[in-house]
Amino acid sequence: MVDAIKAMLDELRRDSPPGLTATMYYDTTVYSWFNTGFARLGNRYGGAVGWLARRVPLMLLLFARVLGATVLLYERLLTGFIPPEDSGKFIINVQLPPRPRWSAPRRPRPGSALS
Repeated sequence: MVDAIKAMLDELRRDSPPGLTATMYYDTTVYSWFNTGFARLGNRYGGAVGWLARRVPLMLLLFARVLGATVLLYERLLTGFIPPEDSGKFIINVQLPPRPRWSAPRRPRPGSALS
């Protein structure tokens, strides 16, 4: 896919004015270190996921241990995060401005076309 993009950019360079060609060339060469590092990171991540996918029993055992540790810690740790005064209610304070920004609509006068 990278080769296809490079071929497309090369074709654009041949048919583009010199200013645009210089900009495209600058963008592809200056940031090549980022592209190289990002590709390397992606390859390492893919390798790690592939390694883990080939070891399903090991991963299931690891998952069961983490789940067990979570349940154990949940039951043994103190519950000091939520104070005992908490009654489980949610309070919202809505405050309007001291006066409205516009006046109330006027009623039509008796005998006018709108009444």
